[in-house]
Order: sequence, then structure tokens, then C-alpha cells
Amino acid sequence: TATVEDVTSNALTFTVTAPVSWPVEVSDVRTLDQDGNPVSNFAPGDLYQVELTMTNVSEQTLTPMAIVRIERSDLPGAPQYTGTAKVTLQSNSTATVTIGPALPVDAATGTYKAKVMVWSNWLSQGGEPLAPAGEVTFTVGQ
Repeated sequence: TATVEDVTSNALTFTVTAPVSWPVEVSDVRTLDQDGNPVSNFAPGDLYQVELTMTNVSEQTLTPMAIVRIERSDLPGAPQYTGTAKVTLQSNSTATVTIGPALPVDAATGTYKAKVMVWSNWLSQGGEPLAPAGEVTFTVGQ
């Protein structure tokens, strides 16, 4: 971000905002079937999983909480499922976390979004985000 403060005297002053430095990096967010195979199409009643890989890029040991929130695209903000898992990550170590239930047998068909967040704890317990949120979409068909 740059801001011009004084144009009349031909002097320019810039304010530079550094990017946020996150202690955890999230990569490879994907949906899996019950056997661990990457897929993005499911049927009502299927077991599905959301897998994410996270790396502690800080210099201290962390115990991040991975949160997966499933929403239907036609009902944003109305979670269909929320699951969590905590892991302990030493500095510069990586963990893969898999979270997921079975779709209800009467699950609506359509597009769903799995939002993945990594927090230090629940917000009500002073938690804060440790990484930017990610997401992956999948489809529920007949």
C-alpha cells in the first residue's frame, strides 16, 4: 500500500504495509472418498473426507486446530457440518489432517463448499487464526 502525502512540494512519502506473516501454511486441500482416493463427486449417504496438509513455519511448537466447515452453495452461512482436529507441530514440521462424516442419505444434491480454517483455539477461548482460510468444492449428485 502506498500513500501520497504531499504533492504540492514534489515530495512523495510512501507508507508500506508488510504482508501478514502466518505461522502455519495450509496446502493441498482436497476431498477424498472413504478409501482415501481423491474425488469431488459424492452420492447422498457416502462417506467423504476433507484432507489438508499444514506446515508450522514458525520457530516454536504449535498445537493448531484444523476446522472444516461444510456449506451448501445455495445456503451460504448455514453450515451442514463442522468438524475439528488438533495436532502438535514442531517447528518446520508438517502434518496431514483428515476430517469428515457421512453425507445424510437425504442430502440435497448440488454444489457444496468445504471451508478449511486453522486456529490456535476456539474464538470463545481466545483463539486466533494461524493461517488464511482455504476451501474446496464438491458435488453431491444422485
